[in-house]
Amino acid sequence: FKALRNHLLESTPKSDHKAVLKRLKEEQTRKLAILAEQYDHSINEMLSTQALRLDEAQEAQCQVLRMQLQQELELLNAYQSKIKMQTDAQHDRERKDLEQRVSLRRALLEQKV
Repeated sequence: FKALRNHLLESTPKSDHKAVLKRLKEEQTRKLAILAEQYDHSINEMLSTQALRLDEAQEAQCQVLRMQLQQELELLNAYQSKIKMQTDAQHDRERKDLEQRVSLRRALLEQKV
């Protein structure tokens, strides 16, 4: 930048130096603004890419958790079915035992009468 400025100042008359310096300063400011805008755009693009990767990671984790939840639900249903069958069998055994006791007592009472 300094070399360009010095070259332009040497090649222009002294009366135009202020205008040349002002034009160079404006051009430098404009280029810095463009560079800052590109920098902000690059940062925003990187952040959106990072957010997208995070969303993909969250989606994968969600899928894994859904599968795990489904497996646990199947295990729970199997366990509940097993417990229900065992409980029903226990009730049947107790009912038969009570029916036998009742019929035995009824027979004893009928013998006494």
